[in-house]
Amino acid sequence: MSTLSQPTPRLGSLLLERGYLSAESLEKALERQLDGSRSKLLGEILVDQGICSEDQVVECLATEYGVPYAKLEARLYDPGVTEILAREYIEHNTVLPLFLVRDTLTVAVPEPSNLFLISEIGNLTRKHVQIVAASAK
Repeated sequence: MSTLSQPTPRLGSLLLERGYLSAESLEKALERQLDGSRSKLLGEILVDQGICSEDQVVECLATEYGVPYAKLEARLYDPGVTEILAREYIEHNTVLPLFLVRDTLTVAVPEPSNLFLISEIGNLTRKHVQIVAASAK
């Protein structure tokens, strides 16, 4: 129900290009990703190690997947629209319904590549889902 572009530049390249990390930090994080017993996403590793902020990672993910990026503020969303999804669902999946225009529900998500989640929101709400990438904080 959502239209996502295929990824263009990779997350690490975008973070490097924007000066959010050094080539050495990126290389070490990629090595840690490959060596880890638990598979972690590159962005998670960079945030956990304090190399990048969650906002920096999500901003670059938005670029990678061709979706808008939003820094969430109270005036950015319609509080009445949050009722379209159960509070437990919103908290568990770290999503925030922002506004509803006709049959299109705009939802903030921290991971724009999670097509299953986007599809599930569409099925639950019976709305066309448009996403914006936003930090979970």
